[in-house]
Amino acid sequence: MISFDVSARDADLITRIVKRADAAYQLAGGSKIDRRDVAMSLTACHANGCPLDLEKLLAADDFNLLHDVSGIHRHISTEDAQLGGCFLPRVAPEAGRPRGERGGWTMTPLHSIKTSKFPLNWKRYNKLYDEIDAAAKGVADIGHHDLATAMEKVRAELWNAWNLIQSKEQAEAAKKDH
Repeated sequence: MISFDVSARDADLITRIVKRADAAYQLAGGSKIDRRDVAMSLTACHANGCPLDLEKLLAADDFNLLHDVSGIHRHISTEDAQLGGCFLPRVAPEAGRPRGERGGWTMTPLHSIKTSKFPLNWKRYNKLYDEIDAAAKGVADIGHHDLATAMEKVRAELWNAWNLIQSKEQAEAAKKDH
């Protein structure tokens, strides 16, 4: 069960953070946010395993404020209030340390992950590659060669990421064999 149990002081800070984030979004040209939903996301995050330095968040510049508020709101699970998508707010106590040192987080060896569960498996890589390729050809066909070139660079970076994954898996397997 998700807890929304925070101190009155923390609830006040969250309210002020959400009000400031709403103003910053609108100043940046965004639409008005649902303050209640965002406050619930921040409260759930803070009360369920990812305590936030709320004073630091309130004092943050607009860029970092919006990074954390929008990231939390986007990545919080409505089932267990845990943050997904490898998102870690900049004002979380863990944020100042390298990932390997964060309380209990460990790096899962790539070769131990089932193909169907791997974030970028061959099927997903091919689908992304083909989609980017089709988009690049499409914008080139309508005369926007600068956009096509940009998309080809994205496709090349995807290819580089795929090769890095392959190299890392091979290195892990070789290390395991020794």
